[in-house]
Amino acid sequence: MSHQFFPWVEIDLSTLKHNLDVMRKLVGRNVKVAATIKANAYGHGLVEIAKFFEKQKIYYLCVARISEALKLREFKIKAPILVLGYTPAEYFQEIVTHNLAVTVQSLDVAKMLATEGRRKNKIVKIHVKVETGMHRIGIESPQILFFIKKILDLPNLEIEGIFTHFADVDNYDLDFAKLQLSRFQFVVDELQKAGIKIPILHTANSAATLRLLESYYNMIRPGLALYGLNPASEVYSDDDFSLKSDLEPVLSFKTRISHIRDVPMGETIGYGRTFKTDQDTLVGTISVGYGDGFRRAPQNYAEVLVRGIRCPILGRVAMDTCQIDITKVPQVNVSDEVVLIGKSQDEIITASEVAKKLGTINYEVVTGIMERVERRYK
Repeated sequence: MSHQFFPWVEIDLSTLKHNLDVMRKLVGRNVKVAATIKANAYGHGLVEIAKFFEKQKIYYLCVARISEALKLREFKIKAPILVLGYTPAEYFQEIVTHNLAVTVQSLDVAKMLATEGRRKNKIVKIHVKVETGMHRIGIESPQILFFIKKILDLPNLEIEGIFTHFADVDNYDLDFAKLQLSRFQFVVDELQKAGIKIPILHTANSAATLRLLESYYNMIRPGLALYGLNPASEVYSDDDFSLKSDLEPVLSFKTRISHIRDVPMGETIGYGRTFKTDQDTLVGTISVGYGDGFRRAPQNYAEVLVRGIRCPILGRVAMDTCQIDITKVPQVNVSDEVVLIGKSQDEIITASEVAKKLGTINYEVVTGIMERVERRYK
């Protein structure tokens, strides 16, 4: 099969630049913007997206895991990197060597970093996460002051930031998000009373940036919204989100028709013979499957776009291919483009629409696109 028939993802960097500019304008000059690029930059490609943000002089690249940070350094990304998630103690040497800022939740890890920093004559930047209601990772607020005072006694460490993360700022009701914010502010006030100044305070993810202006402090760390995807689909329809935010999707997911055949009425299609034609049907085989992140079960994408026409998926999605009904597509040909996520003429399938069909969220849809799928940047 020709290379042109394999699925690919298109990433529009000019749209990404537009979205970043929108975010920067929204929060103003006094608020730094950190770009969250975890999980392969939400399916957009970790390294290339990091290179883009580095050129845009982003304040921080935020990742979830030390492995993501080390991969960026391996590819010569020099921009500041902050690891938001848990980092095992055994990585303390790599943290110092590669000038990474990390989230610290243990005095033992802090001591190791301080020792390595002193050995290499480097100052290690750390951020402390405050537990305000997620009950995932972080230091309980009554323990924060004690924890930070202990760290301040250690050499070669700089507590650069403190932060928290919202549990449900993407819901209609913002009461719990505001409660979390008040718990975080209590910690900030306690530190100020103790004469401790932490340079960077950050709580706002994508949804909070758009819905909870008081959460900005002096840095935001948007993820999904930077890529033009709706971070609060229970609150906004995709059309409302685009209209109100001026943010546009960066990613399109595409493939091509590799084969076309006439299938008579009464024939079955695909593995398990789960679909039977109820009329003579023009069937197209498209080169994408669950091995590419194009979901098989318990629900699938249901339909795709060919020449602006919605075409139903027939039967089970296989690892590398699936079949679609192209009977209603005029002048359809082998090699015609098939849009899985994105726009085709006047029709569009969004990641949020796909998510509803799959019974999940758009985050999972885009991060689920496998790395074997080629990313094309324009």
